[in-house]
Amino acid sequence: MSTEKSSPIPTPVRRQAGQSLREWLAVERDGFVFYAGGITVSSVMLVGVVWLAWFRFRPLTPWLVTGAAAVLIVILALDVRSRLRSASSRAKGLRGELFTAEWLDDLTRAGYTVFHDLQGDRGNIDHLAVGPAGVLVIETKFRSKPPGAKVVYDGRRLLVGEFDATDAHLGQARACRDDVRRRLRERSPQAGAVPVRAVLTYPGWDVQECSGTEVWVLNPKRRIAAWAAQEERREGRVASEHMAAAIAVLDEWARRP
Repeated sequence: MSTEKSSPIPTPVRRQAGQSLREWLAVERDGFVFYAGGITVSSVMLVGVVWLAWFRFRPLTPWLVTGAAAVLIVILALDVRSRLRSASSRAKGLRGELFTAEWLDDLTRAGYTVFHDLQGDRGNIDHLAVGPAGVLVIETKFRSKPPGAKVVYDGRRLLVGEFDATDAHLGQARACRDDVRRRLRERSPQAGAVPVRAVLTYPGWDVQECSGTEVWVLNPKRRIAAWAAQEERREGRVASEHMAAAIAVLDEWARRP
């Protein structure tokens, strides 16, 4: 009998909401500590050694090294500023994804299977839900909100406050939807028969909803499940065997590292 130990969890677990952003922030934080700390400590030590040598051996001129170190530290400070801005933006995006994920529990209670953070060919897919209305490909967009600003979508043009997000946000939502649809069709005829819908969510925003549009644009709070139920009533429920086939394909995808 073999005595070799093995993992009690043989298959990878599904990816969690915001996992890509959490991984990026962790790598960036750890890398920054070594990067910034190493440059700063090395520069201070070098300057200290040069000045100590100058006190003992006057012919040595320390100003050139001191100036070079100062320039290096200024460059580092500017880089730190850029990195902090990027990290702040990613942290806000992570908060938005986690907020949306909370409200997807409404879909779970309505019989949907929810997946998070799938790595697609055209970018990261924040959330996927499979249920009686089909497959919902959900992208979360976190943006700071000026007082009184709204999200307005008329089926053609998308305005987020004063920002025209028609190309950027709608384009990404459609690309992710098409990626999911293609994968389902390639893997299984039954899975490929399930309708795939793109959904854009704006946590915390007042969204002027527009029915009958190609892409659903919503505030995730209590709205995604309501729109899914409305879709079920209008278009009918997807056959259970087709749902099962789509869930199997997406479950395999969600367990990839």
